[in-house]
Amino acid sequence: MTSQKTLTWAPLLPLRALFYKGESRVPEVLSDRSVRFYFSGSHALWNGLQALKLPRGTQILFPAFHCGAELDSALKAGFRADFYRIDSRLRIDLDAVRRMLNPQTRALFLIHFFGFSQPIESVKEFCRVHDLLLVEDCAHALYSSDGNRPLGTTGDLAVFSLRKFLPVPEGGAFRLADRFAPPEEAPPPPRGETLRGLKHETERSVRMRGSAPAGLALDVAKGALLPLSSLKGRRRSLPQCLDASIYFDVGRGGWGISALSKRLLGRIDHRRIVQKRRENFSFLLNALSGRGTAEPLFDVLPEGICPWMFPLTAPNVSSLIAHLREGGIEAEPFWREIHPVFPLERFPEIKELKARLIGLPVHQDLGESELSFLAERIKTWRG
Repeated sequence: MTSQKTLTWAPLLPLRALFYKGESRVPEVLSDRSVRFYFSGSHALWNGLQALKLPRGTQILFPAFHCGAELDSALKAGFRADFYRIDSRLRIDLDAVRRMLNPQTRALFLIHFFGFSQPIESVKEFCRVHDLLLVEDCAHALYSSDGNRPLGTTGDLAVFSLRKFLPVPEGGAFRLADRFAPPEEAPPPPRGETLRGLKHETERSVRMRGSAPAGLALDVAKGALLPLSSLKGRRRSLPQCLDASIYFDVGRGGWGISALSKRLLGRIDHRRIVQKRRENFSFLLNALSGRGTAEPLFDVLPEGICPWMFPLTAPNVSSLIAHLREGGIEAEPFWREIHPVFPLERFPEIKELKARLIGLPVHQDLGESELSFLAERIKTWRG
C-alpha cells in the first residue's frame, strides 16, 4: 500500500549515513581551522560579523535583492546598511557600489545567488583598492567554486547554510580569513531543538517517498521524538530554507551545532551531491528553456557551479505555485517578505523580480522521473 508522494524542495534524510563506517569528511571549504559551526546560517553570520571587530554603526553595503534574514542579522550585529543595485542576472554592479562609498563604509556584502559565482576576483580587488572588508554570503554556494577556488575562500568572512543542501537537523557555519581570530566553539543547541529538526526531516522524507513502510517508520519516530522535543516557553516553528522568519533572535545567537548534525555532515558523499545537482539543473535547463511563459533565470550552468535551486521567472507566480501544488510539488513564493529598513521604492526592478521568481528543486534525491514530471507540470501551466 502506498500514499501519494510529494516532490519536496530539499533532500531526504540519509539514514544510511548514521551507520556509515568509512572515512569522515566535510566539504572542502569547511575544513579550515578558522571555521566555526552554528545553529543556522543567520547564527553564523551574526557571530562572524562580530568576529570582524568593527565599531558599532559601521556601514555595510548590501545587494538590493536579499532574503531579509541576513540583513536583520547584520543590523543586530551592530551594522548600518545601505543597498546597491544588481543587474537582471543577479550580478553586482560595481560602478553603482563605487558611487555609494563614503568614509563610514567599511564592508561589502556579496551574495552568490543560487550558487552562481559573482565576479569574485574583481570584487576582491575593488575591496582592496577601497579598503573594504568583503563578506561572502555562500548560503546558496556550499559546493560552488570560481575556477579552482571554492567560493567562500576569498573574502574576509564567508557564511554557509548547511540545511539548504543537506538533510541535517540544523546547521550553519562561517569561515574567517587568517588575519582574524575565530571565537571559541559554540555550545550545541538544546536537545529538543535538534529533535524537532530531526522529526521534520523524517516527515519530509516520508512525504517524498510516499510509502507505507516509511509511514510506519514515521509513527515510530514520532513516538520516540515527541516526548523529548518539548521545551519550556513558547513553541517555535521548524527552521525552513524558504519561509523562515527574517527576524533574528539574538537570545539564541550563541547556539552551535549538534553532535548529530556534525556526524551526518562527515558521513555524506559530497562529490555525489555536486554531480547530481549539476545533472538535475542541466536536465531542467534543457527541458524548460524557450518552452513557454515560465523561463529560466540563467541560461547556462558554468563549470564549478553547484546550484542550490533552479530559479524560474513567470508572470503570475501565484498561479504557477497553485498549479505545482495541485500536482504534489512543494512550491513557495521566493523571498517575498521585505525587511522594514529596505527602501523598496528605490528599486522597482527588485519588486518586479520578487513578484516573478520561483525556485524549483534540483537536489540530489531527485531522479529523471521526478524531474520529467516537474518539467511537464510546468509546461502544462497556462498562466
